[in-house]
Amino acid sequence: MSEKKLPITFKLKNDKVYLTYDESIVEKEKQFKELFQNRILGIDLNPNYFGISILEFNQKNNFKVLHKEVIDLTEL
Repeated sequence: MSEKKLPITFKLKNDKVYLTYDESIVEKEKQFKELFQNRILGIDLNPNYFGISILEFNQKNNFKVLHKEVIDLTEL
């Protein structure tokens, strides 16, 4: 809730507090917990070539290239 990723509704009664939220959002958030937060995938689609690169950023916003590839489609 502090990260503002999940809307929560509060309802107060005399002796109870009710919290309502969408469980499917919680399940989606759990699904991607193992991902690296500092990595990105870039895809460049051209008519004859596809380019793919995976970058990893550090705290100072510098990056290193973990993987890069060009897929040649000219033979297709």
